[in-house]
Amino acid sequence: MFLAAAAGMLLSAVPFSVDGGLSRDVVDDVLGFNGNALNACFKGAPKSAHLKYRFGVTPEGHVGSLGFIDAKGLDGPRVTCLGTVIEQLGFPSADGGTNVELTIKLSPAADAGTPELEALPPSAFLPEWASPLQRCHVRSEPRPAEGRLAFELLTSPSGAVVQSRITESSPGLSRDEFLSCAKREALHWRFEAGPWRLLELHVIAAGSEKAAKKLFDPKAPAVFVEVPYLAPVSASGGLSKGVILERIHGASPQIKACYEFALQEKRISGKVSVKFTIGPTGSVLAVEVDENSTGDVELGTCIAERIKRLSFPPPIGGGNVNVTFPWIFNPAGEE
Repeated sequence: MFLAAAAGMLLSAVPFSVDGGLSRDVVDDVLGFNGNALNACFKGAPKSAHLKYRFGVTPEGHVGSLGFIDAKGLDGPRVTCLGTVIEQLGFPSADGGTNVELTIKLSPAADAGTPELEALPPSAFLPEWASPLQRCHVRSEPRPAEGRLAFELLTSPSGAVVQSRITESSPGLSRDEFLSCAKREALHWRFEAGPWRLLELHVIAAGSEKAAKKLFDPKAPAVFVEVPYLAPVSASGGLSKGVILERIHGASPQIKACYEFALQEKRISGKVSVKFTIGPTGSVLAVEVDENSTGDVELGTCIAERIKRLSFPPPIGGGNVNVTFPWIFNPAGEE
């Protein structure tokens, strides 16, 4: 796989030795997908520069070991840069792992090409992929932000995602922690088997379908992933807010069921705030409704019962952790 480089030259990343579960073609395509990152390390290097590395790929597809063999015309920072790129490569899973010896150099060879980018319809996004993206959002954002994401995915013949990157993100969804988490989650997605494919998939994160419509682009249709409103949580003790938010977010379907049951009687809206105490073992010792502006006592009781069943990691240093967490409820179609 030859990768476009500057000044009419081409960067070739050639696996001259591949031993194990992955084929040479698979390794070649993964290197090609990461061409921009490799090219950046070679920027300004002499035309005769080259680098040789030996690395191992674990059965799960991660680079587990990396050994330097030889370099010509490259200074220390460029060698380090290339090593860092290789360490972050992702491969399909394969039995027994794979050992690779690789030469990276500037060469006037012809470009072997990569698959053409294929835009996927929203229906290609499976429902079970939404919850992991929601968890990424909860862990990285103090409040939900709305916006669009564009994923670019390289899939192997088995349909597994070998590499993922985000080519577009709205300002509200640009935190490094969130983007890194979303890219990792995309590596778990699987598509139909076939040839090597380069896929583009758009996602809209919003608090409601009505809000998502404002972000819809007919030229790049996207799937809607709901980001439920989570007001800032206050906590004191040996657990981080991120851990607490993640566990509470995991109970979102049960909390939503409490609200939907209440809606069967009447249209209600407002805020329910719950106080609870996490004990040294991570279990919830006590819980009470601190505020309920919805006028529905049973809604507050239902939420409190769901929180009582949650389990958290044992707090660092032992002791109790006191948490106050609010929910804002609005019937569908209302702001």
